[in-house]
Amino acid sequence: MVTSVVWLAVGIFSGIRSFSRQVEGFQRVPVPGQAELRFHEPGGYTVYFEGLGAADQQVAIPSLSVSLAPVGGGEEVPVSPYGGSATYSVGGRSGRAVGTFRPVIGRALRLTIPATLVLFFGGAALAVVVVP
Repeated sequence: MVTSVVWLAVGIFSGIRSFSRQVEGFQRVPVPGQAELRFHEPGGYTVYFEGLGAADQQVAIPSLSVSLAPVGGGEEVPVSPYGGSATYSVGGRSGRAVGTFRPVIGRALRLTIPATLVLFFGGAALAVVVVP
Protein backbone atom coordinates (compact mmCIF):
# COMPACT_ATOMS: atom_id res chain seq x y z
CA MET A 1 0.00 0.00 0.00
CA VAL A 2 2.77 2.41 0.90
CA THR A 3 4.50 1.76 -2.42
CA SER A 4 1.30 2.44 -4.35
CA VAL A 5 0.75 5.74 -2.52
CA VAL A 6 4.37 6.78 -3.20
CA TRP A 7 4.00 5.72 -6.85
CA LEU A 8 0.80 7.79 -7.14
CA ALA A 9 2.49 10.84 -5.56
CA VAL A 10 5.49 10.55 -7.90
CA GLY A 11 3.15 10.21 -10.89
CA ILE A 12 1.14 13.28 -9.91
CA PHE A 13 4.30 15.31 -9.25
CA SER A 14 5.83 14.25 -12.58
CA GLY A 15 2.60 15.08 -14.43
CA ILE A 16 2.43 18.56 -12.92
CA ARG A 17 6.10 19.23 -13.73
CA SER A 18 5.61 17.99 -17.29
CA PHE A 19 2.54 20.20 -17.77
CA SER A 20 4.38 23.19 -16.28
CA ARG A 21 7.33 22.65 -18.67
CA GLN A 22 4.91 22.38 -21.60
CA VAL A 23 3.29 25.73 -20.70
CA GLU A 24 6.71 27.35 -20.22
CA GLY A 25 7.69 26.06 -23.67
CA PHE A 26 4.78 27.72 -25.47
CA GLN A 27 5.78 30.14 -28.22
CA ARG A 28 4.52 33.59 -27.24
CA VAL A 29 3.64 36.70 -29.23
CA PRO A 30 3.01 40.07 -27.57
CA VAL A 31 -0.43 41.57 -28.18
CA PRO A 32 -0.48 43.70 -30.23
CA GLY A 33 2.53 42.44 -32.11
CA GLN A 34 3.95 39.84 -34.40
CA ALA A 35 6.62 37.15 -34.23
CA GLU A 36 8.05 34.32 -36.27
CA LEU A 37 6.83 30.97 -34.92
CA ARG A 38 8.09 27.53 -35.87
CA PHE A 39 5.94 24.41 -36.17
CA HIS A 40 7.94 21.23 -36.58
CA GLU A 41 5.15 18.69 -36.38
CA PRO A 42 1.99 18.41 -38.49
CA GLY A 43 -1.34 18.39 -36.73
CA GLY A 44 -3.61 20.74 -34.86
CA TYR A 45 -2.42 23.61 -32.69
CA THR A 46 -4.24 25.78 -30.16
CA VAL A 47 -3.96 29.55 -29.72
CA TYR A 48 -4.17 30.68 -26.10
CA PHE A 49 -4.73 34.16 -24.75
CA GLU A 50 -2.45 34.53 -21.75
CA GLY A 51 -2.87 37.22 -19.13
CA LEU A 52 -4.06 38.10 -15.67
CA GLY A 53 -7.23 36.13 -14.92
CA ALA A 54 -7.37 34.54 -18.38
CA ALA A 55 -8.12 31.11 -16.91
CA ASP A 56 -11.26 32.48 -15.23
CA GLN A 57 -14.18 31.89 -17.63
CA GLN A 58 -16.08 34.78 -16.00
CA VAL A 59 -13.40 37.31 -16.98
CA ALA A 60 -13.79 38.81 -20.46
CA ILE A 61 -10.67 38.75 -22.57
CA PRO A 62 -9.96 41.53 -25.05
CA SER A 63 -11.12 41.10 -28.61
CA LEU A 64 -8.21 40.08 -30.79
CA SER A 65 -7.48 39.03 -34.33
CA VAL A 66 -4.99 36.25 -35.04
CA SER A 67 -3.50 35.65 -38.46
CA LEU A 68 -0.80 33.21 -39.56
CA ALA A 69 1.11 33.30 -42.82
CA PRO A 70 4.14 31.35 -44.03
CA VAL A 71 7.39 33.32 -43.73
CA GLY A 72 8.32 32.66 -47.36
CA GLY A 73 4.92 33.82 -48.59
CA GLY A 74 1.85 31.85 -49.49
CA GLU A 75 -1.70 31.53 -48.33
CA GLU A 76 -2.69 32.59 -44.86
CA VAL A 77 -3.35 29.70 -42.46
CA PRO A 78 -6.98 29.84 -41.30
CA VAL A 79 -7.52 30.18 -37.54
CA SER A 80 -10.86 28.87 -36.27
CA PRO A 81 -12.50 29.78 -32.96
CA TYR A 82 -11.80 27.26 -30.22
CA GLY A 83 -14.81 24.96 -29.96
CA GLY A 84 -14.91 24.42 -26.23
CA SER A 85 -13.26 25.48 -23.03
CA ALA A 86 -9.60 24.92 -22.18
CA THR A 87 -7.65 26.89 -19.61
CA TYR A 88 -4.45 26.63 -17.62
CA SER A 89 -3.06 28.31 -14.57
CA VAL A 90 0.43 27.16 -13.68
CA GLY A 91 3.75 28.73 -12.77
CA GLY A 92 2.31 32.23 -12.46
CA ARG A 93 0.78 32.06 -15.94
CA SER A 94 -2.84 31.64 -16.87
CA GLY A 95 -4.38 31.23 -20.28
CA ARG A 96 -7.55 30.41 -22.18
CA ALA A 97 -7.88 28.72 -25.56
CA VAL A 98 -9.25 31.09 -28.21
CA GLY A 99 -8.45 29.45 -31.55
CA THR A 100 -7.15 26.43 -33.44
CA PHE A 101 -5.24 25.94 -36.68
CA ARG A 102 -3.42 23.35 -38.78
CA PRO A 103 -0.22 24.59 -40.42
CA VAL A 104 0.75 23.04 -43.76
CA ILE A 105 4.19 21.61 -43.12
CA GLY A 106 4.40 19.12 -45.97
CA ARG A 107 4.14 21.52 -48.94
CA ALA A 108 7.60 20.52 -50.22
CA LEU A 109 6.63 16.86 -49.84
CA ARG A 110 3.47 17.41 -51.90
CA LEU A 111 5.63 18.70 -54.73
CA THR A 112 8.32 16.03 -54.36
CA ILE A 113 6.06 12.97 -54.62
CA PRO A 114 4.51 13.83 -58.03
CA ALA A 115 7.93 14.78 -59.44
CA THR A 116 9.37 11.46 -58.21
CA LEU A 117 6.52 9.51 -59.81
CA VAL A 118 6.98 11.32 -63.14
CA LEU A 119 10.71 10.58 -63.11
CA PHE A 120 10.17 6.94 -62.14
CA PHE A 121 7.58 6.19 -64.81
CA GLY A 122 9.47 8.26 -67.40
CA GLY A 123 12.60 6.22 -66.66
CA ALA A 124 10.64 2.97 -66.88
CA ALA A 125 9.15 4.00 -70.26
CA LEU A 126 12.59 4.98 -71.53
CA ALA A 127 14.01 1.62 -70.42
CA VAL A 128 11.26 -0.24 -72.30
CA VAL A 129 11.94 1.78 -75.46
CA VAL A 130 15.76 1.57 -75.31
CA VAL A 131 16.15 -2.08 -74.23
CA PRO A 132 15.55 -4.32 -77.30
